[in-house]
Amino acid sequence: MQGELSLEALDAVCFVLESSDGFAWDGDTDDGERVSRALFWLGTPEVNYPLSNRVLRKVRHYLVTGDNQLTSEDLTA
Repeated sequence: MQGELSLEALDAVCFVLESSDGFAWDGDTDDGERVSRALFWLGTPEVNYPLSNRVLRKVRHYLVTGDNQLTSEDLTA
């Protein structure tokens, strides 16, 4: 679909954003900390939450509200 990334592309984009020196956010602020955490979760699904629509919805909710709804059940999503 136009305007959407595949889960594999999202994984790659998050990993690049997190590991690149070309992008910066202040991890000492609430907003920056949320960006850092979300990128880590999404960019390393092999050690964090597997990429699924359920996990993506929860990460999006976390980015917008700061409310982390991810649970241990999401580790096997």
